[in-house]
Amino acid sequence: PLQAANPPPGEPQAFNRDDVAAVVTHMCSYEAVAVESKKALRALSSLAYKDASSVGGHERALQQLLRLLALHSEDAGVRQWAMKAISNMAFDKALALRKLCDVAVFSALLAVFARSPDPKDKVSQDAYLGAGEAVARIVDAEKTHVESGSKEPVAGAGPLATLFIAVSFSEPAWKDKDVVPKLINQLVANEVVPTGLIAERFVVAGSAVAAPEGGVGWLSVSKMMAAYAWEGDCQPLPAEVVKYGGITSAARLMERMPGEAAVQLVGLEALSALVGTRIEGLEAFAENGGIRLIEAAMGAHTGEVLLQTKGIRALASGVLWSEAIQRKASYEASRAIALTKAGMDRHKSDQELQQAALEALDKYINKAGRKQEVAADGGDALVKSALSMHSGAPQIQKLGLHILNLLGAA
Repeated sequence: PLQAANPPPGEPQAFNRDDVAAVVTHMCSYEAVAVESKKALRALSSLAYKDASSVGGHERALQQLLRLLALHSEDAGVRQWAMKAISNMAFDKALALRKLCDVAVFSALLAVFARSPDPKDKVSQDAYLGAGEAVARIVDAEKTHVESGSKEPVAGAGPLATLFIAVSFSEPAWKDKDVVPKLINQLVANEVVPTGLIAERFVVAGSAVAAPEGGVGWLSVSKMMAAYAWEGDCQPLPAEVVKYGGITSAARLMERMPGEAAVQLVGLEALSALVGTRIEGLEAFAENGGIRLIEAAMGAHTGEVLLQTKGIRALASGVLWSEAIQRKASYEASRAIALTKAGMDRHKSDQELQQAALEALDKYINKAGRKQEVAADGGDALVKSALSMHSGAPQIQKLGLHILNLLGAA
């Protein structure tokens, strides 16, 4: 855990508030003392307002500011003045692109933004608003360099993509279903950035995520972006994410981490949400080998009951696609039936999986004419097992008896 250095003995020393070096020295010497940290951050904020580049140019200023935020994360005053200091630094667009466009900076801003304080708590509210403002100013620096969504920003991945990389690794930001939408709504409503650029940079961020925890985060945000009830100018966002390659990015992420069950599960959910009812989504899913990815995930993670359940449902939906889409997706009902029955056999006691599997088998018989394949290799025995193990589940009873009738095995 992070540990503060002990302060010098005696009463806290006075410091020259108009000198960046003196302010930063005080921030370092008294990092253990919240009251002194606040004083120094307030002075730093004032200096950044007068001359952002001199504060940004100091080798320790930003690093120590982030350290104070981490050490005193529960102190609203520290959060308030740290946010003001970053926000004032971000007025300098060159500084914003060069130094503030950083995962550590965005992670600190997100940690404050994710708190959503009680409006009556003036200091916490001020910190929260300051975090949103700082993000907007750093992102705005990208907009001035990017005339259209297709142009590359000047510094590496650029602020927006870096913001989304930080979101992906910030569990409080992506687990709370309102944090990212609030941030995006603010950026769009204040005309900081259009939805097309948000979508494009979000997809860029997906290709830059290399660790499993970031993969889970990015895919969770993908799922949220696709499923959230966006309003006003944000309404086109789900379609824009698909247009700029969100499904491709999700598929590649799953391919990069085949052994990570958590990535595969949320990847499956994200692909399903991104496809939605959009024909262009389904086309992209087919082109990017979505079916192959689901089959691979189910084959590799046979013990993951939720993944198996969702995989069974996803494969069964392919029965209703046009022949052209099935060909493009390399969809083969016989493989889907085999995986469904394997899941049923392994997870006999799981009611939700058994119901999903019976619904799928019903589709394979009625919509795809695959009665023989469903019955083969003990298919009827699996259905009977579901009926006997889940005698108190009316839907399983109804479906199971119906399927046995179709198989002539009742």
